[in-house]
Amino acid sequence: MSDRKSGTPPSRRPRDRPLVWHLAIFAAGILVPTFALVVALLWQFVTREEARMEQQARDIARAMASDVDRDLSAEIVVLRTLATSPLLRSGDFERFRVLAEDTARILEVEVAVCDPSGRLLLDTRAGAAASPSQGRLTDTVRHALAERDPVVSGVYVGEDQQPVISIYLPVLQDGKLLFLLSLEKSAARVRDIVLQAGFPTDWRGSIIDASHNIIARGTLQEECAGKSSSPAFSAHVIGDSGGWRGKNLEGIELVSAYARSPISGWVGRTASIWPAGRRWPTAAATISTGFRPGSASK
Repeated sequence: MSDRKSGTPPSRRPRDRPLVWHLAIFAAGILVPTFALVVALLWQFVTREEARMEQQARDIARAMASDVDRDLSAEIVVLRTLATSPLLRSGDFERFRVLAEDTARILEVEVAVCDPSGRLLLDTRAGAAASPSQGRLTDTVRHALAERDPVVSGVYVGEDQQPVISIYLPVLQDGKLLFLLSLEKSAARVRDIVLQAGFPTDWRGSIIDASHNIIARGTLQEECAGKSSSPAFSAHVIGDSGGWRGKNLEGIELVSAYARSPISGWVGRTASIWPAGRRWPTAAATISTGFRPGSASK
């Protein structure tokens, strides 16, 4: 009665929460930490997998650069051996041609000799020596003549309108420049290094010259040889080795690594295809597989 007289509203007893509410709070207490754990595991997986892929790409790129140097070194030895021939040094090109053609046939290359002005004196291509012509003194040839050391060219279009590369060796006698001996081979031959690199089938591999032009690729060789590599990638090729993430000429996001050949300045490049949109689903699938009963390796 006193409550009513004083005008104070009667106190109400708090209503009990529904059972569903309590169950939801209980479930949230379990699911939120579990979700946070899964996110942490996903992030850890992605970070470790990317680091593993980057290291693998670097190892393969270094191996390709080493293979480039090995092949070029062997071909330079061939040129040095030809340069010691008395037939060449005496200017007996008719008899030296036999030796040059044997070399060209065995190695599947072309051999040529020019004088210091660039005039062609001998070429293993049919008919080339019958009508010597004024050769084209490219920057690479001028560099070889100036340095008096072997010089490796970048990729360019050869006489048969196919991408090729050349090695130039000045022939000296008593310090005097006698001839410029060269060996030319198809860019498709360089592709063998990429194909034998041993990277996973869904990866990309290429060899790029010092001017950032593609010499060889594991895929689309005919379409890409001689063309410029991705400008974004070229801008990041600094120093002897490194890594890069970005899109290639086909617009595919890549995790790339490169290593430079000391002899030629060419770059061996490997790239793993793992677009950002696939990282989390891939990680989620891997982790869910790992949590599934009976999924442990036997």
